[in-house]
Amino acid sequence: MISLIVATVDRVTELERLFASLDRQSYKDFEVFVVDQNSDERVLAVLGRYERLTVRRLTSGRGLSRARNVALPHVRGDVVAFPDDDCWYPDNLLATVAAWFGSHPEFDGLITTLRDADNQPVGPPWPATARSFTKQEVSQYVVSPNGFLRRKSVDGSVSSMRTSGSVPIPGISRARSSTILPGIWPSA
Repeated sequence: MISLIVATVDRVTELERLFASLDRQSYKDFEVFVVDQNSDERVLAVLGRYERLTVRRLTSGRGLSRARNVALPHVRGDVVAFPDDDCWYPDNLLATVAAWFGSHPEFDGLITTLRDADNQPVGPPWPATARSFTKQEVSQYVVSPNGFLRRKSVDGSVSSMRTSGSVPIPGISRARSSTILPGIWPSA
């Protein structure tokens, strides 16, 4: 199972797009924790349209790390990811991630390429091929929506983890040093 933790504030249209992409996933063994940081209940309408998905709404005050810490004790998946509320996934991404982790037990994490609506890579300059990364290189490539981590490498608290820019990346400081993040998974 894959557990997705989505912190959201002030977004409905973007959250709808994310949930539409989750609804289209070919891989169905996942759960979604929506940590609602709004002062109203604006996300309930979005969540109500996706009752066939396993979704749990939690609430927290504002703050990305705070939201993730609220959800982490509840995850059941062997793999954990932190999609942003304004991202979306290709229809087979979770199937690809699950298959990759199933065939690579020696790795604790996977970095995927971030792409825009035109399927063009965005973000850091991506390596041309999949490869392993050292801990020193991880901060060059990982941002929260493109990292998938084995649950055992996430110690339950985001606040003490290393960061990439201003976004906490859970699990990096706890993952096995020789197998931190295996590299970029090129999109087809």
